[in-house]
Amino acid sequence: MYLAHDTRLNRTVALKALPEEVASEPERLQRFEREARLLASLNHPNVATIYGVESAEGRRYLALEYIDGTSLAARLARGPLPIEEVIETAIQVAAGIEAAHEAGIIHRDLKPANVVLAAGDRIKVVDFGLAKGRDGDTAGSQADSPAITPSSPTISLPPAEHTPTVPGIILGTAPYLSPEQARGKPVDRRTDIWSFGCVLYECLTGAMAFRGETVSDTISIILRGEPDWSRLPKETPPALLALLQRCLLKDPRRRLRDIGEARLALEDMRAATPGISATSPPAATSRVAAEPTGWHRRIRIPLLLAGAVGFLFAAALWNLVLNKPDRAASREVTRLSIPLPSDLRVPLALITSDGRALVILGIERNPEQGKPPHSQLYVRYLNDTRYEPLRGTERSWAFVLSPDGKWIEYVANVSERSPEMRMFKVPVDGSAPPIAVSTVEESWARPVLLHSGDQLIPFANGKEYVRLPANGGSASRPISFGTQELVLDFTSVLPGDRGVLLLTRSFEASASKTNLSVLDLKSGKTKLLVPDAGMSQYSSTGHILFQRGDALLAVPFDAGALKVTGPPVAMLDGLRMFAGYSFSSLQLTRTGTLVYLLGGDVSKDRQAVLVGGDGTVSEWSSERQPYVAILSASPDGKRFAFHIIVNGINEIWISERGGDRAHRLAAVPGSHCGFPVWSPDGNRIAFYQDGRDERAIYVIEADGTSAARRVAKVAAGGMAVLSSWSPDGDVLLLTRYSAFRGVLCALEVSAAPEAELQPLFGGRPGIGWTSFSPDGRSIAYTSDETGREEVYVSGWDTNAKKPAGRSFQVSRTGGAFPRWSRDGSRLFFHTPENKILAATLSKGSGLSASSSVAVWDLDRIGAAVEPGSPFYDVLPDGHLLVIRRGAEEDDVTRYEVALNFDQEVKAKFK
Repeated sequence: MYLAHDTRLNRTVALKALPEEVASEPERLQRFEREARLLASLNHPNVATIYGVESAEGRRYLALEYIDGTSLAARLARGPLPIEEVIETAIQVAAGIEAAHEAGIIHRDLKPANVVLAAGDRIKVVDFGLAKGRDGDTAGSQADSPAITPSSPTISLPPAEHTPTVPGIILGTAPYLSPEQARGKPVDRRTDIWSFGCVLYECLTGAMAFRGETVSDTISIILRGEPDWSRLPKETPPALLALLQRCLLKDPRRRLRDIGEARLALEDMRAATPGISATSPPAATSRVAAEPTGWHRRIRIPLLLAGAVGFLFAAALWNLVLNKPDRAASREVTRLSIPLPSDLRVPLALITSDGRALVILGIERNPEQGKPPHSQLYVRYLNDTRYEPLRGTERSWAFVLSPDGKWIEYVANVSERSPEMRMFKVPVDGSAPPIAVSTVEESWARPVLLHSGDQLIPFANGKEYVRLPANGGSASRPISFGTQELVLDFTSVLPGDRGVLLLTRSFEASASKTNLSVLDLKSGKTKLLVPDAGMSQYSSTGHILFQRGDALLAVPFDAGALKVTGPPVAMLDGLRMFAGYSFSSLQLTRTGTLVYLLGGDVSKDRQAVLVGGDGTVSEWSSERQPYVAILSASPDGKRFAFHIIVNGINEIWISERGGDRAHRLAAVPGSHCGFPVWSPDGNRIAFYQDGRDERAIYVIEADGTSAARRVAKVAAGGMAVLSSWSPDGDVLLLTRYSAFRGVLCALEVSAAPEAELQPLFGGRPGIGWTSFSPDGRSIAYTSDETGREEVYVSGWDTNAKKPAGRSFQVSRTGGAFPRWSRDGSRLFFHTPENKILAATLSKGSGLSASSSVAVWDLDRIGAAVEPGSPFYDVLPDGHLLVIRRGAEEDDVTRYEVALNFDQEVKAKFK
């Protein structure tokens, strides 16, 4: 850029020229000319004006409006802007971008360095060198949107005060790229809305919304991370926060669609700015459920096979309605998006029934070196910005809230060194210390609290439950649900404790379905309400909301007679699904606030990849599949077995390295097949089969040439998770579960006709996923004997077929799902921080392990993670086999909220 004087019209101008070293490049000249054409089509006070194209000595120059001012980037280097300036600046930037969009132009490089603060408080958007318009520029063309290559050595993260683009690699500047732009996908005007959100966040905080140490780190944060919402000023108006969140939705389908809407909202805020004060409602963020959770935190068996494992998600919001004088306006449906924090993993969050407080289970994402992740309950009153830890709730793993919103009942380990768990009770306001309520039986699943204070606690077998009285008395004798279906979860208590809504599962000839049922607390009977229905909530309008596929529906319901009184009506679509299951987050408060997740089936586009020791990623095959729950590589590393769901039934499929299409191995009508384990010669696969009438272990030829042979039955009310086959081919190791803690067992495969499961380690519970060493003389396993899951190694007696000698601990700060290297010298395991660590083993006078070192970071790889499942394997050649998430599959980073949604339900049924 050069400062120049136009002698013809006697005015100061800015001349923009290509550097000499690239001035002859056709692509750069084309982009240069495109900028001239695009600017010539714009005429707006918030966009820099072009005066013409000049030529001199064979070079071309753009004659641009000279703006006497400083860049917004330079201003923000001194700190954030006051709220009033933020709003005014954002209005003018939005107006400039709006004019471009109306002319069919997408800026694609909006950032503070391209916003100039001119004299007279005028804001100018500049530098349309990367803009895309209608005139022949094809969105998403290879030339226009190249794939990002973050590993390229030519990329470096620009400093905060100067953010140049990286030519030929990324069209845009890394910290301001939209997720779709970062992935090299086709973009539209919504990419500018994302960048606008980044600029808005930076104006409020003085810091970039997305910034890592390298470009790769930055892009990873953009794709899967969240801004640090705690940096927002306390006086940030709720409406401004809501707008910012809508701009920074990763899914462009959910993002704010028109920058003009942002401008209008900002102008409304400007009119209300004099009323902003320290007493205004603070900017609110919520920590809500990001992962499926059960009542126990132990090895969480995938929903696909466990009859009683349910998903519980929840979220919260506190009256983020703009101040409106009339009552009718305050009952309008208002939609917002609530982000999740980046510092904690929040597997469970619930709002109190009065809407005043949010209770979360928070687990550290990045614990101190050498320390396990800390877990605790936190409470935030929604008229405050702080999450206060509840004293005495350390080591908690799950909780429920009382219907009156005053009490929390939670499960926690009694000490840091004990796996024993108890149920405690503590007031939400922390006014009293926790008190023990009862022990937690191994067979119990997640309870529900009734209005009376009693608890209903289902058994993990999905067939029975007990009632625990509020006065602290003993639990009742087991009570049958009185249904042939398996009960998966309680979802909603009806008024006056008339009944409880249930999720149940039915098996049909070739399919499995989840259904909506109700437990009649007067008669004790369970009856079907709506077939093919997922998560559900009762509405005070006299309806039940439920999910079917990716749609939210409502059905009229008589809570007194416990019957549906009319057909269902569609309310929303695009709800989040997982492998075809309708278990999205769904919570409807008594005040009519609906909380839910969007995204469709997030598992449908996953891919198997290989990762080398240096982090290099390559394809296993080009195939995309909805891989779920588990994978198991063959001994030669050329195939792997995995789960896939067809019509609600879990099947086992085989994928070949370099192949283009997997094939089905085991599928049984009306039964789930899962947890495949290869025989040491790679010719057979053992698996677990779970149906209405049978639970058993089978062995089948890996090429599918013969029918499966049953080798053992599994007791009713339990299930088996197979994990390893001994190198001599005699023994299968598996964990038999009655609930969520298991007993390690051995099964002699060669016994005829069938063998019994033999408990190991004295039948002590809490021992899970196990792996034979290549020489068959040792086993690695997971145990919770210290109060958290760790990896241990024990000797193995091949004659007695049981552990031998003293076990030693390998992991120190949490570990699970051990896998051996081919030569047995290293042991790999998964950590709570989502890393794969390796310990080197030495024999000497006895087997021992060195300190573990991190080998692979699954978050950096973009690996899909299934809680409670070994979703990786280590091949004989040392490569990691892992499933990479699909292009649209991000972590759950935010929740959708609809205030006064009950009004929309009423309107649908008028």
